[in-house]
Amino acid sequence: FNTSSGKAKLWPIEWQPFPEQPGREYPFVLNTGRTVEHWHTRTKTGGVALLDRMSPRAWLEMNPADAHRLGLKPHDRVDISSRRGSVTSVELRVTGIVGPGQVFMPFHFAESNSNRLTQSAYDPISREPNYKQCAVRVDKAEVTKGVPAK
Repeated sequence: FNTSSGKAKLWPIEWQPFPEQPGREYPFVLNTGRTVEHWHTRTKTGGVALLDRMSPRAWLEMNPADAHRLGLKPHDRVDISSRRGSVTSVELRVTGIVGPGQVFMPFHFAESNSNRLTQSAYDPISREPNYKQCAVRVDKAEVTKGVPAK
């Protein structure tokens, strides 16, 4: 670092809560992110057969206690809704990796675009959009027998 001490200079900032907190109608915090198999919107990795077989479509991860409370089981199809939009018929993965009150969804898949759910809020300093978290509701999807899920 080009400082007199040779160390980085860090300036603390004041923590601020997320612009949208979970509540009665939207009780979960959605966290979006990457997976090992894909990069961004899969423009390159989506064309790699092995990677596409490993991770062909979006899913939602939920804590076991939350899934049990909602009467959901692993591999159920779920709909995720926020104040801005929804993503329908996504496979549920029940895992202890995600904490209670939180859900995780990868953002790589155009057909199940998690950014339909996220906010238009942005950081006032960096102007970075807040595509990482928002309040959502999760419901069991209405799946008609014999009709493939989206």
